[in-house]
Amino acid sequence: MQNRDQCIHGMSVVVRAREGARAIVMALRRWRWGLSRVHPKAYLASSASVCRDLEADAYAFINHGCMIGPNVSIGRYTLLGPRVAIIGGDHVFEKPGTPIIWSGRPVGIPRTQIGADCWLGQGCIVIAGVNIGDGAIVAAGAVVTRDVLPYTIVGGVPARVIRRRFASDEQRLLHSSMLSGVVVDGIRLRAFK
Repeated sequence: MQNRDQCIHGMSVVVRAREGARAIVMALRRWRWGLSRVHPKAYLASSASVCRDLEADAYAFINHGCMIGPNVSIGRYTLLGPRVAIIGGDHVFEKPGTPIIWSGRPVGIPRTQIGADCWLGQGCIVIAGVNIGDGAIVAAGAVVTRDVLPYTIVGGVPARVIRRRFASDEQRLLHSSMLSGVVVDGIRLRAFK
């Protein structure tokens, strides 16, 4: 029993050391990229391309190769798979006689909001101005052109509803109450299971 306890204690020391190193790397990355509205517990891969006005809450995870345009908000516990793109609305193309490259940028880019505990699969594209509700899942390769309701799974081009994430209203309410509560880190969450 003593060896097992030492092993568990040793693992917690390693986990804490990794978390500390990760926190330092993320702090430097937020500072270097000028990301003042990204939570200290959010993760941004080094190859992600994000605008300085990005808002990301605790435990948001932005994977390798993601491209996030301006005016985007990402909720806590949300996962963005590799090469997710949140783009669009940043070119003027309605000026006759002027090539798009010289038409300039629009005055206001619509706000894109991704709720808490969402999962956006690899290579999906979200068009600027779309709202994705809490707990929604977007399938890999999907193109989201319209708002996605909370706890809905969507996929395809353009993205369509596949099914609801939870089978019952009770499950959705239970999950919603967890999301609206205190932020819980993964270590404490695993301890309760």
